[in-house]
Amino acid sequence: PYLNDSFYFAGASIPENINLQDEFFDILSKKKPIIYISLGTVLNNNTKFFTICLEVAKELCDFYFIISIGQKININKLDKLHNVFIGNNLPQCKILKYAKMFFTHAGHNSVNEALFFGVPMLLYPLGNEQFIISKVIEELNLGLCYKETDISKFTIIQYVFRLINNNSILNSIELYKY
Repeated sequence: PYLNDSFYFAGASIPENINLQDEFFDILSKKKPIIYISLGTVLNNNTKFFTICLEVAKELCDFYFIISIGQKININKLDKLHNVFIGNNLPQCKILKYAKMFFTHAGHNSVNEALFFGVPMLLYPLGNEQFIISKVIEELNLGLCYKETDISKFTIIQYVFRLINNNSILNSIELYKY
């Protein structure tokens, strides 16, 4: 209903030469489930969003958070926590290989990469194509779309547990995994 038959989606553009074996992420994922958070490369100047995600990480100590903040935010202005790694530009494909969940802006590339690695998504669309993609991903039962107008620690935590404990979404994502 969103796009007509003239559109063809070939799938994720994952480089063939990417080294997906990374000892750091493999060891880390065996200790705690990884939640990966990224708002992509264009609309990522949202300090409030990342600060609230750090508040979530304080509450969810049984998870390890990897947060990619891009280049627009000063990394030194964000709290340092024992269960969080924050970076400016992180190897998204490597991280997604080990992630239990992806909190994403729902950009086309990010969603395709998450599908490639079979990672359920909490979608937080900010603009452009992201609203349509979020709606389609939710309709296909591959993730949940953050629908509240205000972002809050409490609501994110609710979404995290709704997503990672949702066998229907976890089964659906396996069907779409490349």
